[in-house]
Formats: sequence, structure tokens, C-alpha cells
Amino acid sequence: TTGRRGTENVPPAQTPAQPAPQPNSRMTQQFNPPVSSARPAAVASAVSVPHAVASGAVRRSNVVKEVERLKENREKRRQRQAELKEEKEALMNMDPGNPNWEFLAMVREYQNTIDFRPLTGNEPVEDHQITVCVRKRPLNKKEMTKKEVDVISVPTRDQMIVHEPKNKVDLTKYLENQKFRFDYAFDDSCTNEVVYKWVYYLSEAS
Repeated sequence: TTGRRGTENVPPAQTPAQPAPQPNSRMTQQFNPPVSSARPAAVASAVSVPHAVASGAVRRSNVVKEVERLKENREKRRQRQAELKEEKEALMNMDPGNPNWEFLAMVREYQNTIDFRPLTGNEPVEDHQITVCVRKRPLNKKEMTKKEVDVISVPTRDQMIVHEPKNKVDLTKYLENQKFRFDYAFDDSCTNEVVYKWVYYLSEAS
């Protein structure tokens, strides 16, 4: 029994562990090729480069368009300045030596837009309790010597316009055209006979 117990108490012999078979490095490389980390970056860069090129082309295109627009505006501005200079010289040559040539040109330009139908003397006399008449006198010799501007226009039989020259804050010249209405308005071309004739009619009508 002692030998049996001794045998029973002896632990079984351990079988040495067999080493795991090492995989064939050539086969592993053949079936599991190494993944290169540089490849996705190369693909990403290949994808992003055309986008960057396109963006740069768009920016250059916008810059070129802006430069062309500025150039065109500059040429138009120069052309307009040249036209204004020619107009100014032409107006000055119309009345050389006149210091008021700008106002004179403005008055003439405004008068060209008016339909003049002055009093002729053949119109019927209207009966009014109170009749207000006005007569424009021509420039006298002194005013003509000083080359003053005729600032009164009589477009119709009952209207008179005063062209008042003014200056803006930036010294730009302009006209303020004020219209006045009367019963009868005589311009500077009306003779004394026409004026007296109307005065006679008005006095008889009253």
C-alpha cells in the first residue's frame, strides 16, 4: 500500500509544450503584403491638387476681370474729361474774353429747351379787374461793355423766367430758374408801339 500511495501521490509527468509553428515569412509577405501609410496620403494629395489649381485659376480670373473693369472705367473717365475740355474751349470761343461765359452757356442751354411764344399784339384782350403787366428791358451799353449775362427770359405772353447764377459749396456753378406769372409779359423785342397798344386796350377795357 505504501508503494501504491507513494505512486498515487507522485504528480504525473508534464509533457513539454511544443513550440508553435512559426509562419513562413515569405508566405506571410505573399498573402499579407505590408500596407504602406504613404499611399493614402499620395492619393489624397492627388485628389486635392486639382481643386487647389481650380481655386487659384478662379481667383486669377476674378483679378483679371477686376483689372480690366478698372482699366475700362479709367479710359471712359479720360474720354469724358477730354470731351468736357473740348466743350469748355468751344464755349469760351463763342464769347472770348467773357468772364461769365459759364453762366452764359448755362442760360443758353436752358433757353434751348424752351418753346418761345411771346406776345405779338394780335391776341385778344382779357378783361380783368386788376391787370398786372411786366416788360423786360434790354441790356444797356454799360452792362454790355461789362459782358454781363442777360438773366431774363420771356417764353410766353404771361410768363417770365429769372435765371439766377449760384455757386455750390464746392464752387460748382449752377442756375436756379425761377418762374413768375403775370397777366401780360413783354419781352425786350416788343416795341413801344406794341406796349402802348396793349396799355390802350387795357385802359379802354377798364
